[in-house]
Amino acid sequence: MLHSRRLTMAATLAAGLLWPDVAHAFEHVEVGVGILGQAGANFLDKPDDQTIMVNGKSVDLSPEYPGFAGFTGGVGGMLDVRIMKYIGIEFDVMHQWDYGTAELKLTNNSTNQTTRYNIEIGNTALHMPLLLKGVLPGEVAQPMLFVGPEFVVPVGEPRAEIVKQTGNVSVGTQYSAVKDSYINVMFGLGMEFVLPIESDDISIRIPLTLRGSVNPGVSGKRTDRANYTVSGNKITNVEYHTEWKFQAVANMGISAHF
Repeated sequence: MLHSRRLTMAATLAAGLLWPDVAHAFEHVEVGVGILGQAGANFLDKPDDQTIMVNGKSVDLSPEYPGFAGFTGGVGGMLDVRIMKYIGIEFDVMHQWDYGTAELKLTNNSTNQTTRYNIEIGNTALHMPLLLKGVLPGEVAQPMLFVGPEFVVPVGEPRAEIVKQTGNVSVGTQYSAVKDSYINVMFGLGMEFVLPIESDDISIRIPLTLRGSVNPGVSGKRTDRANYTVSGNKITNVEYHTEWKFQAVANMGISAHF
């Protein structure tokens, strides 16, 4: 019993001695939570290697894999931790709609007639960037730069839809899509506007950022971008991967910092 009391007294004394240092350390840390909305574009460039393996040989089959571009939009939330006001670590969870379209050209070799189709691919996904930020503190506006990984996890069914635009050549191929998880490198800059609210406990801010993402894992080979089924010298099925190579977005939100 006496030993237990001594341990309790020692722990109480240690906590009393350490508390001022702990409290002083947390004076230099602030935590922010908020909501975000964004809009921008997806890009998937045209691969350099357009060959497909048929019977052990690399051949070029029409139509080529095109380049895709389209809209992305999203909403979500953020958690922001600032240290000494100059360094920040931000984690976002964004629900995004990532889609893009491309043009396919089919040519009838006997009549030399060309038919144009538009094809759209994409899916919804969770984008979760973990960003290291440098911030220049200010009373009205706070410029910032940031960089970090962005984790992308699909949450909806992928889509591939094709629509004929001009001509009469039948497409003769089944198109579908498959969803992929991947990791981008995100970077960007922004400005955080501090609203004139007089409070010692809370700060309301409007963050505005421009963000770019690059996926270094996207291959330059056609056969890595889609799964193909070939019969003779004709493509009968194409299954596109919905893994975007580039994204550029503008982001706006509101946050409360404590």
